[in-house]
Amino acid sequence: MKSITTCLRCNHTTTKIERLQFLPLPLSQQQRVFTVEFCSKNGHRSQSNVSVFASGRVEHLVKAFLDKHPRPDLFERIIVQTTLTEESLDLNSPLYMLTDSKVRFIEQKKHLIRTQPIQLDMNPKKITLYECLREFISKEYLDDSWLCEQNTCRRKTKAVKQLQFHTLPPVLIIQLKRFVSQNQRQKKVKTFVEYPIDELDLTDLSASQHAIYDLISVSNHMGSISNGHYTAYARVKTSTDRWYEFDDAVVSAISSNSDVVTANAYLLFYMKRNYQSRQNSQHYRESSV
Repeated sequence: MKSITTCLRCNHTTTKIERLQFLPLPLSQQQRVFTVEFCSKNGHRSQSNVSVFASGRVEHLVKAFLDKHPRPDLFERIIVQTTLTEESLDLNSPLYMLTDSKVRFIEQKKHLIRTQPIQLDMNPKKITLYECLREFISKEYLDDSWLCEQNTCRRKTKAVKQLQFHTLPPVLIIQLKRFVSQNQRQKKVKTFVEYPIDELDLTDLSASQHAIYDLISVSNHMGSISNGHYTAYARVKTSTDRWYEFDDAVVSAISSNSDVVTANAYLLFYMKRNYQSRQNSQHYRESSV
């Protein structure tokens, strides 16, 4: 993985390359905290901190602010500005475009033609693997915790961190982070992740690499943290394409490929397309010598 961290004070960029044995994907969305300065039409000013999903839009920030405000009807009266440039923001703009975590809400005397945003689900019951991957590489905002190494800066400051797929391996191992710590206690996340059996296309998420993967194995976890059980699915590609379940010493064929996608998936093993055929071809050439 390539990690790119940009100082929001001097725009200095630091790049690091890290090797990962597997890809740990969180099943919950990142939160981002904004400082909102509210200016009423009467000239009164107030300031508050608002937490919102980092993957949302400006309209979701406004909605989150008004959820704690005594006048929720203000959604049709507010315009949003950046505090640095005082530029008005489009409410459909994604929040990752805001480099500064301070914004200004200005109440207007007249109603604006505007519809309420679709609510973002904090704990969705079902998400896709692509959504998890995009969340994993989405921008992360580091508030006053990152030490800039630029000679003209050299201080702890705000920064934004972006992950990119630097190189993609022949076999990609994805861990769905089903075990998390909450209030000093471990809990299992039971969110259903819909993952493709064939054609996991990572081309758009990688650095100009054409990368399509096919699922070859799944490790499942049933039960709770204190009382659980593991099973595995494995794919056998010969003259037929068959899946088998391994449950301790019991091995059984899976009747339908769709049964491989379950809410118990914990580890996903993907092989890059055409890699297996190249390996078989090489093995055949070596055995023929």
